[in-house]
This record gives sequence, structure tokens and C-alpha cells, in this order.
Amino acid sequence: MGSRISRLDDRTAALAAIRSEWLDLESATGPADRAEAEFGIALAYESAGLTPPHTVVWVPDPALGAVVAAVLANRGTRTSGRVWSEARQRGRRAASQVYTSRAFDQAEAATRFPAGAAARIETATRSAALGLAFASRSGNKSPAPRDPFMLQSEWRNMQAQIEASMSMWGQHAFWSHGRLDYRKRGVRLAMEAFGAPEKDLAQWLRYRTPQYLQVKECLDWAVGQRAHLEELALLDALSRLHADRAAFRPVDGVAAVARSAGWWWPFEDVAVASERPTVRTLDREGRLHAEDGPALAYPGGLAAHFWHGRVVPRWAVLEPTVARIAAEANVEVRRCAIEAMGWARFAEEAELTLLDECADPGNPGQWLGLHAVPGKVWGTPAHVLVCTNGSPDLDGGRHTFGLLVPVTVGSALGAAAWGYGLTAEEYAGLQRRA
Repeated sequence: MGSRISRLDDRTAALAAIRSEWLDLESATGPADRAEAEFGIALAYESAGLTPPHTVVWVPDPALGAVVAAVLANRGTRTSGRVWSEARQRGRRAASQVYTSRAFDQAEAATRFPAGAAARIETATRSAALGLAFASRSGNKSPAPRDPFMLQSEWRNMQAQIEASMSMWGQHAFWSHGRLDYRKRGVRLAMEAFGAPEKDLAQWLRYRTPQYLQVKECLDWAVGQRAHLEELALLDALSRLHADRAAFRPVDGVAAVARSAGWWWPFEDVAVASERPTVRTLDREGRLHAEDGPALAYPGGLAAHFWHGRVVPRWAVLEPTVARIAAEANVEVRRCAIEAMGWARFAEEAELTLLDECADPGNPGQWLGLHAVPGKVWGTPAHVLVCTNGSPDLDGGRHTFGLLVPVTVGSALGAAAWGYGLTAEEYAGLQRRA
């Protein structure tokens, strides 16, 4: 194989470009390239020493994908984790043979992702998908159950049947209604298409059942593989910078799937692959966020609303009201809804009482306001400190937010100090907070 490459100093521009390509995958939207993805899936299986699947079942979103994957796993079809582990292990082995440790470390440093950026998006997507999997729309009964172990032509027929039946899947946004009869269709379709007993449907629709946890496990597994995108970027870069790309062939399959499709699950005789989102919008910190609609949407109608990385009901973003906020049990959803509504408007409509205000010594030019929240709003009296972010937003404005503080805190300055674990005197001595 010749001497190993010992330095990559003259290829920093190429490494940066490859890193940028892989980072862009985190915000990629639009239809999957199914032909390229299926080619990559077959190549990934072959590189791991496995027989390629008879077919690839395409689903419109990871929520349905996790349900189908859970049903397949429950029916005895073995998950082929080797598809991923073999690609990584063989790719690293090839790298050690053609690059020195110094060159490998240079490439690793140059392709490293920003800390936590990918994990935040994927974890938030997983949370939304888990909710969406159990909030699907009901409809007419699906065709009779089928045996999952069938010929390739029958798999294709079943795939077409599932896709046709998905026309009503998820037409209601996440948590938009919450009616029981809107929670069944996707789970029923997946179960009946793969032959799961009808009597088990009720169990699949309840939280914290074994079936619910199986769907969660499938989503966690997919997120775990997506977490290796940074490693794929590194191995892809090493492959593309070396003349003998054949040595890195085991990486090419999983890399092709990552570039051309969404989440996917490999099984012994079938693979399940998801479409990519049609909408994925982020805030300046790389978190899922949108103020005028869903931040995450997939083909077929499934959509989830996010407020700075936290999945919330549709109303919390588009139709926040004092009454809805008061009825919401989740403190974080309540907070997000108030921020979407705007603290000034919420303070007026919720009839908050201003207890104290003062200039913010840690944020020159801004003010602190301590308000009493009536018990009728949250069920119990509370105090809220309304303050302004220390750094400007991209548009030059400043973000106003509220912090819950103990009712024993009676001054705005004391409330701000409490949030930092300081005394009022210590906080008064600050010059500026970040």
C-alpha cells in the first residue's frame, strides 16, 4: 500500500468543505433520493458481510418508521446492528493503514462538529416523533393482516398499500386536538400490515406499555446512529483525500444513505427508511424553532411545533392565550407559550401586579420588573421576574423573558440575584451579564 500519509496541512480547505457538507445534512430537507439510498443500503449490507434486504419499505416520517421497525422487531426479524458497526470499524482500520496518527488527528480536528449542535436537533426530533407515533389520525379499518415473511413481489405490494393508506396519516398537527379517535390510524396500519393481532392495538396506544417502549427504543437506536455523522464525515474525508478509495469502501454505503434519506432501520430481510423533512427551521443557536408554524414537518402532514428547541403544542406557538396557559400543566410548555405571546401582552391580559422594578445593574440600559401572578392563572400564587437578555438578537432587538422566583422574594433586584445564586448586594456590583 506504500508509505502512509503523515501530514494534511495542505488539505485544510478540502477538509473544511467536506465538514460543511456533512453539517448541512442536519438541516437538509426535501424528498429523499430513493434510488441512491437503496443503493447505499445494499452496499452497506454487503460491506458488513450480510445479504442485502429483499426490499426497502419507505415511510413518510420517523414516527411511522419507528412503529414499523418496532413491529418488525416484535415479529422476530433481527435488527442488523452490524451494518453500522462494521462500517465504522472497517473504515477506521483502513484509515490506520494509510494515514499516520498525526494525519488522522489533523483530519479529526478539522471535521469536528460544533459541540452539541447535531445532538440537540436529533434529540428534539426523536421527542416529537415519539409523540407523533402515538397521536396519529384514525380511519377506516386496514386490509386483512399479512404474514411478514413473504416474497419480494408481495413486499412491494404491501409497501404500495402502506403508502396509499398514509393519505390521512398525521393530517392534524402534533397535539392540535388530542381527541382519542385521532390517535390510532398509523399504529393500526403498521400492526395490521405486518400481522400483529388486532387485540394488541389498545396496548400500543397507551403510554409506558412494552409496545410504547419498543417504539421509543427504535427511535433511540436511530438517533444513536445519526450521532455518528461526525465520524462518517471524518472517514468520508479520509476516503476522499486518498488515492485508493477502495480501502474505504465499507463506509460508502452508510454514507450514501445518510446523504440521501432520513432515519433508517436495517433488518435481516427488509430495511425501513424514512423520508427527510419538508420543513426544518432553526434558531440562531441551532435549535428547532419557528414562530409562524411548525418547525419540523414531513410528507403526508405530520408536523411538530418547537419553541427554541422544546416541542410544544400547536396552540403554544400560534394561538397562545391566558386561559390556555393557565390550563397547561407542563411548566415548560407554559413558559414557551408566554414567550410566544410576549411578556408585555401576557402581563396585561393576565392582570399581573407589578411589585417592584429597577434598572438592571448586570445589564446596563435594561430594566427588571417583579410581578405577582394571580392564583387563578396557575392555580397557586407566584412571582415572576421579567427581564431582558444581555446580548442582542440577530435583528438587533433584545429577547424579553420571565423567570419564576420564590414568593418570598419581594424585590426585582433580589429576584435577579436569586437567579444567579447571589445576594442583592453582590448582584448590584455586576457590570454586565452575558
